[in-house]
Amino acid sequence: MTDTNLTKKNRKEMIEFLEKIKNSNNDDETLRMVNKIENTLTEKKFWLVFEEHREKVDDLLQENIPLLCEDATRRICKDENLPWNFVIEGDNLQALYLLLKTHKWKIKCIYIDPPYNTGAKDWKYNNDYVDSNDWYRHSKWLSMMKVRLELAKQLLSDDWFLVIAIDATELYHIWVLLDELFREENKLGVVTVLHNPKWRNFTKRFSANSEYMLVYAKDAKKANFNDVAIDDDVKATFTLFDEISWRKYRLEPFLRSRTETLRENKPNFWYPIYVSKDLKELTLEKKDWYYEVYPIANNGLEATRINLPETFNEKNKDNYFVPMIENGKVIIYRKYFEQQVYKNVWQKKEYQSEFNGTNLIRDILCGKRFDYPKSIYLVEDILRLTTQKNSVILDFFAGSGTTMHSVNLLNAEDWWCRKCIMVTNNEISEEEERELTKKWYKKWDDERENLWIAKYVTRPRTVCSINGVNVKWDALKWDYACKYPDWKTIRMSDWFKANAKYFKCDWTPRKPEDYFLSNVLLLHIKEMIELENAVEIDGVKNVAILNRDDYKNFIENEDVYEKIENIWVNQNVIFDAKELEKLRKKNFKYIPVEYFWQELKDVAE
Repeated sequence: MTDTNLTKKNRKEMIEFLEKIKNSNNDDETLRMVNKIENTLTEKKFWLVFEEHREKVDDLLQENIPLLCEDATRRICKDENLPWNFVIEGDNLQALYLLLKTHKWKIKCIYIDPPYNTGAKDWKYNNDYVDSNDWYRHSKWLSMMKVRLELAKQLLSDDWFLVIAIDATELYHIWVLLDELFREENKLGVVTVLHNPKWRNFTKRFSANSEYMLVYAKDAKKANFNDVAIDDDVKATFTLFDEISWRKYRLEPFLRSRTETLRENKPNFWYPIYVSKDLKELTLEKKDWYYEVYPIANNGLEATRINLPETFNEKNKDNYFVPMIENGKVIIYRKYFEQQVYKNVWQKKEYQSEFNGTNLIRDILCGKRFDYPKSIYLVEDILRLTTQKNSVILDFFAGSGTTMHSVNLLNAEDWWCRKCIMVTNNEISEEEERELTKKWYKKWDDERENLWIAKYVTRPRTVCSINGVNVKWDALKWDYACKYPDWKTIRMSDWFKANAKYFKCDWTPRKPEDYFLSNVLLLHIKEMIELENAVEIDGVKNVAILNRDDYKNFIENEDVYEKIENIWVNQNVIFDAKELEKLRKKNFKYIPVEYFWQELKDVAE
């Protein structure tokens, strides 16, 4: 049997080689250096040292190329003008290799909730369930995480955030690993999330009602969270929402009235502002029929402005100043956006996983299909802090599908347009495996596969939450606990304006013997274009020209050509000047060679 423990194997090979050197060279200098190398191999390091293991998917990646295949029967489209989200079924290492071809440096936020490795046999390594009796349980988990995090690091954009949910079992191990991979100075914090008000009923150890989030940024010195309210006590200090940025603010008078800031002490800050009669225009230029407003305090003292005139002109954009008439007097207010410091303990009632995770999924799926899902509002608040309009969010341990559900809800609240990619395997726990075996389902039976997590939980939750129904197509009964903005209520029965495609990972041999590899890969280019650009190649608005026949059918057909908005072109198709001109009028783009260039180069195609 092949030894999958790479650390042990490498160490053994190096020590054996040193022994050969000792046996063939016995001079003092050689022996001294060999002993020094041996000591270096065995000495303790400050960083995390663990037994690295090789996975079966690593062997598959050596001999095969990962591909994406769309299951069109699982597609859901609510607004063809909006970008697409994606649910990808497959080993997440396989999917991460594909995402490196489409999303390198493009992901704004990665949120993952990996298996906690508690010994409960709820995850597999090399197709075997890992339990508490496995001596290499922690090293297998760390090996699995390290290789995926190394790839994920290459996906993150310049202003990225990485958030990992974890419990105490692997908290300190993954903490050291993340410091090593992403640098300790880029760790923004470790957040304790109180998610279980009932506590866990342990009799021989401390009861637990919390989990943790490790939060990192590419550059902690430049990282900025969005100015949004997370804590209830912070929320109470804000009164309004800015129409441009949707940040909360309160109104404060645009003047200072303390003794040291009066006109006589700061004369440059004393100046009038002219306000139109309809209160819609503010200017420093004197105009007839405008109110002339000086900074006079309520006690009649001549106060001063907060900013100099030139700064006022710069800020006098996007409705930053708000004039009002109070008791017959014009008062000029400014929008004050309070800088928040977010706490490292989150304990809002909305984060309770039983009510806003387990029970929510049970309502949607009409029964228990998934253990310990996250609260939708916890994930929503994480994304509210870390993402902007049009941000791409990745969850490659998607599980029950909370992340996309949270993205769709957040988009419905603030009217932004975030995009989500979820990756999940199609596996189950050992207990569920036994139940299916009792029912005589074999490993690859459709009936069995359809009961595994990707098709039994992740995808139906995504479809049902978008449609506002359960799996029986009955309308969901409850309201979402919306907080942003306060006045807006979203019923669960309200459908989301969201689109989602369902892709499945597959393989093709790297070195086929009886056919051209390029012909096979070309069949899967459409999925790569769709994934990278969050679009659907529908043959109407979005078109892929893979050969001369495609050019004839889409470009030379004037009725079709007029409707086209985006064109992606195979770089191997040759066009004359007239044909290129027609393509340029639609601002065509060449299909990136990065998709499968290296694989084709390896077989000289």
